[in-house]
Amino acid sequence: MSDSLRRGSGAASTSEPLSAFESDATVRVVTTQPRRDSRKSVPLRDVFADARWSDAVDASPMADCYLSAMTYDEFVHQPKARMLSYRADRVTRFDCAVRDPARVVSGAAHAFVPLAFLETPQIKSGWTHLWIDALHHLDDVKAKRDATQLSAWLCLNVTVLPQAWLSKDPDTCHAAFGRAWMNRELAFGRVDRDALDLFFEMCVREHAAQTEGKIWDGSDAELRGPRLLARLIGRRPRAAASDEASDPDVAIAALEWWHRVKEMDARRRSVGGRDSPVSPSPTRSMGPIATDASGEDTDDECELQLKELMYNLSARQLSDEPAANRAALSKDAALAWHVVCAYASDAFHEPTDAYVCSLSVVATACGFPEIRDPLERWKRKYASKPEGAPRGRDGKLVYRAEDVDVDALDANHETLRFCWALLAPKGDWDDIPECLRGVVHADHARVDWSTRPPGTASLGLGPVPASLMTRGGVAPVGPFFGFDFSRAPNGHRKVGELRGGSGTKRAVNTRGAGEGTDDDPFPDLETDGVFAPRTYAGEVLRLLTERLEAAGLATTRPPRGEKVNGNATPSPSLNTSRRTISAFSSIGSSFGGVRGGGRTTSSASENDAEVSISRTSSAANSIFTDSDASDGELDEFSAVDGLASALGREYMGYHPTCRWNLEVTARRKNAAMERDESENAEMERTLQNLWRAWIGKYDADKSGTVSLAELKAFASATVCPSSDSYMQTLHEWASNALELGDLDAEFNRVDVDGSGELEYPEFRAMLLTE
Repeated sequence: MSDSLRRGSGAASTSEPLSAFESDATVRVVTTQPRRDSRKSVPLRDVFADARWSDAVDASPMADCYLSAMTYDEFVHQPKARMLSYRADRVTRFDCAVRDPARVVSGAAHAFVPLAFLETPQIKSGWTHLWIDALHHLDDVKAKRDATQLSAWLCLNVTVLPQAWLSKDPDTCHAAFGRAWMNRELAFGRVDRDALDLFFEMCVREHAAQTEGKIWDGSDAELRGPRLLARLIGRRPRAAASDEASDPDVAIAALEWWHRVKEMDARRRSVGGRDSPVSPSPTRSMGPIATDASGEDTDDECELQLKELMYNLSARQLSDEPAANRAALSKDAALAWHVVCAYASDAFHEPTDAYVCSLSVVATACGFPEIRDPLERWKRKYASKPEGAPRGRDGKLVYRAEDVDVDALDANHETLRFCWALLAPKGDWDDIPECLRGVVHADHARVDWSTRPPGTASLGLGPVPASLMTRGGVAPVGPFFGFDFSRAPNGHRKVGELRGGSGTKRAVNTRGAGEGTDDDPFPDLETDGVFAPRTYAGEVLRLLTERLEAAGLATTRPPRGEKVNGNATPSPSLNTSRRTISAFSSIGSSFGGVRGGGRTTSSASENDAEVSISRTSSAANSIFTDSDASDGELDEFSAVDGLASALGREYMGYHPTCRWNLEVTARRKNAAMERDESENAEMERTLQNLWRAWIGKYDADKSGTVSLAELKAFASATVCPSSDSYMQTLHEWASNALELGDLDAEFNRVDVDGSGELEYPEFRAMLLTE
């Protein structure tokens, strides 16, 4: 991040209020008026020197707007400043000159700009300054890198304007809630009140149209309007945990509150006052709504409850004090669950966005180190190339598992470790509202081992052995929570869901062990089969000890072991401390080592050790930490990461550099090569068939070759004499070349031997000419 962004007492402080953050970093924002210094504003239509851009701007609500440059401080202090949350649709590539009001970016090369943000109308109170990420960085590499942390501060200090709500279309809003970026943009900051009113109005209209003014006798889950509102409440942890949202049917009641309050406002505005006959109400066009969930509430009670709910939905969801937010993360189960589930969301066009999307805002609010992109160093290698980092045919980044910066990933997971310390020991859903558990299936905390970026599939728990999954397909995280992989539709347990009721108590039953007690839920299993942070560490230590003993390098004393209990705390996710213990150079390259009297095991012993372990992580040399070890004793916490970084397939892709991930990368690469080879072979067959067809029909002198005269005769035909599509394509090319006078030159270009006749290799080269 740039030095200018770091400036200010709030940037690096964990004690000063979030609102005290200051920065003179330059931001580019859309403004309704040019700045007084005209050099710092550019008409929005002139930003990209491309007719497609100017035409799109002219046809949009932003036709008369400007792109202006100013400092972060200037922007956040504008009373009508907004940060746009939008869906990246209508993505268009621009390769053209750029007019940058900041005088930094002069051109765009391979810049992909989502034109959908242009469809943002004004709101009732009006916005004057609008921050849009794509226009802020203008595809500049450095600006894009800084935008990750800058946007986290903006989410906390600038009101968010959700574009989808302005559309008044329920389907558009449902699609917007499905975006993983919503967990960043809409989760914690302030929300524009005008947009929230429009959102409520849309939900009420949907509810009125579906129920037709009658009490609904079907399932509440079928109610479209309340379901949409419930998805919003589930994105706002403060609102979800409020008293107004405590009941499961709060969304139904809230829409009834809104409808009744609008009717009451209409009566108050009538000439005769509150008790006069009812005057025309804005809710009349929506149709009536039956009073069901709010039947026992008076109008005044509805007004009070709606006011409180609207405030909780629109206000910032976190404290202005970082210390208070850290405390909440370790005590507030609703907030912790929200953060973990947000990290599980994978609805990205680019899957690697999962590394930085959901955690940066909450990490900033808690005063944790800024979230870093574990692929940043890899991306920098391609920063100077116009085409940027390599991408596959689907437009997604192509990289290797070992390109992931394990240190950056582990530092990012500090936020998640705070959450798991609270969630893992829980025995029920207590303190976690129902709407936070996922209103629709797309909102559930699902993980896919095969598609998530390396190191993220365990949601911050670190590398996890697949052997700890029960036979029933459940991987417990504690007595209550766990990953349920039992519902795989294709029989492959690679897609799971973080669920309540999938913890160790259920795991005991699925393995056929005794019922156990609350203090000892696994009386016969000890650590086997438990996917809980502390017990998992004990399992890893057991496996590690067995390997060390097999290599003749056993520890000096038996390791300490702990059973599962209600006070379990998560182990480090990868390698949380840089304080290293003396390491074996070969085994230590994967495990670290054992501290014993300051002596390091000799290299001869290491080389003779028959342990099937290889170094695969750049961070492996500091796997062991001395935070829980003493006197040469291996403890379960310091043992976790060494084994995890070394073992292979059984870790199911949880660790960035385990062999599972490397093999997945290799398989994908091999599949791509095989696909290319298959396509090339198909193309070769097509060209040979075309050659044989030509020789059979158009080789006038029967020489078995193609002469220039024969090619011209073929090109001179008014229509292609063949019905074959490939032959028609050749005829179209040859006719155009003949008309332009280029056919002779093209013939001579591929006639490398100068014989005046094209044999198959030369004919093939002509056909493959772009």
